[in-house]
Amino acid sequence: KAMQYRTAIRRMADDLADALFAIKTLVYDRKEIDLDTLAQADLRLKSSRTDKRVVLEQTAARLIVLAKGG
Repeated sequence: KAMQYRTAIRRMADDLADALFAIKTLVYDRKEIDLDTLAQADLRLKSSRTDKRVVLEQTAARLIVLAKGG
């Protein structure tokens, strides 16, 4: 069970890394990504019972909106 949990966490981390890479391609002229959004996601991932994938998807969506100037 612990191995399955670690594998799931690794997959989620990879998904977040992929989302961040996609965002960086959208914001090539912007030098910083909203660290507050990332910090909030980190806190939610560590302390919430919310589905981790949902947290990562919401974070990616927020970063994309911010990258587009919203």
